[in-house]
This record gives sequence, C-alpha cells and structure tokens, in this order.
Amino acid sequence: MSATINTKQLAAALELVRHACAASGTLACVLLRWDDDGRFWIGATDYDRTYAARTAEEPADDCSEVAVHGGALAGVVSAAGPELELATTNGAATAEKSLLPANDAPGLLVTSRRARWHLLGWPVSELPIDAFDDVDLPTQGTPYDVGGLANVMPAVSTDANRPALMQARVAGDGSAVATDGHRLMVHTTALGDDPQTADAVLHGVLVPRVTAGLLAQHASAQLLEDDHAWILELPTGVVAWLVSRPIHEDYPQVARVVPSWTKAPAVTVDRELLLDAIKRLKPVCDADTPIVLTVTAEEIKVDANARDRGDGATTVEVQQAAHLDKERIRVGINPRYLRDALAALGGITVRLSFAPDGDRSAPIVVGSHIVMPMRVPA
Repeated sequence: MSATINTKQLAAALELVRHACAASGTLACVLLRWDDDGRFWIGATDYDRTYAARTAEEPADDCSEVAVHGGALAGVVSAAGPELELATTNGAATAEKSLLPANDAPGLLVTSRRARWHLLGWPVSELPIDAFDDVDLPTQGTPYDVGGLANVMPAVSTDANRPALMQARVAGDGSAVATDGHRLMVHTTALGDDPQTADAVLHGVLVPRVTAGLLAQHASAQLLEDDHAWILELPTGVVAWLVSRPIHEDYPQVARVVPSWTKAPAVTVDRELLLDAIKRLKPVCDADTPIVLTVTAEEIKVDANARDRGDGATTVEVQQAAHLDKERIRVGINPRYLRDALAALGGITVRLSFAPDGDRSAPIVVGSHIVMPMRVPA
C-alpha cells in the first residue's frame, strides 16, 4: 500500500518518538503504520518509556505496517521535500543486501521529488508490541501547565547510579522542582519565590528525565495519571503520547533540604549584573574550579582562579543587605550551578542568603534555588 504523507507532520512525530529508541538492535527501530489517505501512527519503546504519535485521525484498520531504523527514517524525512510517498517493499527480495538475519519483513520505500530511499525492514514480531498497548489511549486528559520544567531541568541528574534523582516533579499550576544532590532548583508560580514553598510541589507528578525534557519544550500538556501518560498536541496537527513510569517513587524530601534559618545574612543584587560577572570570568574558570564570593554589605567580589589558565576578579554592587553589618562572608560555589540558577529565576533582582553561623558547608540560597558550596582555601 502506498500513500502520500505530510513531511512536517511525520518529522514532528519522529522528533518525539525517536527519544524512546535504543542505541542499537531491534529497539532502535520505530513501528510505522499508514493508510491510503495519508494518516499515520508511529511508535518506539526501549521498555523504560514508550512514545507514540499519530495524525489527528487514526489510520484505517487495513493499514500498512513496517519496522525500520528510527535514525535512518529521521534522516530521510529531513532530506525529503514537503511531501513524501511511502510504500512497502518485498523483504525477501532484498534480504541478500541486508546485514539483518534472513527474514521476510517488508521494507520501506520512500519517494520524494528529490530522491528515493529504500529502508530495510525488521520483523515486526521481534518488537515488544505489548508495550504499544500502553499508547492506545484517549486524546483528552487533565490539563497541566508544564512550563516550569524548563527552569529546573539543569538540576535533573544524569547519573545513572542515582536513578531517584533522574526525574523532576511538576504540579498542575506550573510549579516544578528537581535536584541532582548538589543543587535544588524550584520554579514556583503563585507560591512565591521562597524555596520553603517547594514542599507544595511534592503533591505534583514525578516525570523521568527524558520525558521531562520533552515536556519542557511545551507550555502545556494533558496527563493521564493512571497510565503515566502525557498527551501533547503539536502545532502540526499531530497528537503524541509519552508513557514513562516514575523511576523511583521515594523522591527526596525537598523540605528537608531547605534551610529554616532565622536572621540569616542576605544580600539583594541586580540579577543580570551578577550573571554578567560570572560570564566575564568564564575564560579563567572551569567546571571543576569554584568561583569565590566575598560578600559584604556594600558589594560582592567574585574571584576565579584556574591553575592552568590564570585568574580574574570583578565586583557587583549590593542593593540591599540584611544581618550583615560588618560581617564578611567568603564561600566557594560552582559557577555553572550559580549561572543556571540565575538564568532560570528571571526578574530584576535576586536575593542570596547564607548560613547565619558562618558554616561554609551550609547550602547557599539563590532566590528559590539552593546550591551546595564548594571547598575553597581558607
């Protein structure tokens, strides 16, 4: 069966679905179905997550079906014109040209105005078809504001040895929270910018890292909580389902991380000026070298010193100080973590709070975010 498919729709669907493809083997494939009218369904799974997308209307029951390499199909779609034609080919006729085990799986012939491609097919029976039952779901769920995820994604851990931290939590009002063990980033809406309000976000939903990253690119989504499925309606008219169960339900208790200080030394500075100061020192600092903040009631001095590069210093004026008086605070901090926090906060000013007893190992509160300090020479 051959049909003409809208390239933009298929490309948008592939952009999401490919994130559920494994690096190699059968799970690197996508399952593609289409009918004579150009309606299609495409899905992929690596067992941890199952993503699928389709046109607004489902393909007919008597549709064509092939399993092909997801990366190869994405490359073909990106090189094609505004429309392409799909057709199945006889798998047995091309088996001798393939490195795959001998099989009769149909291949995929893709034709555009510019070129023609033939993609080798994998046996559909070797795909975990049962996983795709999870995406036979309705197209309506509970509306969720997921815009806050973009502001906490830098704190979602990528360390596979700490799976409980490889996820974020998002509430329906757009609030979100994530931690990688070194920092905690909180995005709040009506809750205010106090990190202690992060406890309210814990009533939200856990989202594994890859799915959270995809949701972060959209302002809103719909949630089918019982199925752990997110529904996205793309501008191209494609409907997508992202199914991924939480990695670990025992998410770290954020409230235990948030300091409950009273009369803590704090300063308020222009957020953009502090962000610019860190950027100016980037040539003489690296990811393993802390910058040093020396804080007084008048200014913050920012020092950087990389052994193999050199050193630099700059200052930022303090607009408002509390509980500092003649006190001088000196702490080390990861420049990337501080830069991420400042960039995510927005606003004109930012408040930095420090431990009242001068404890250099205590967390530093940056607006609604928390960053653990780094050791620096006394």
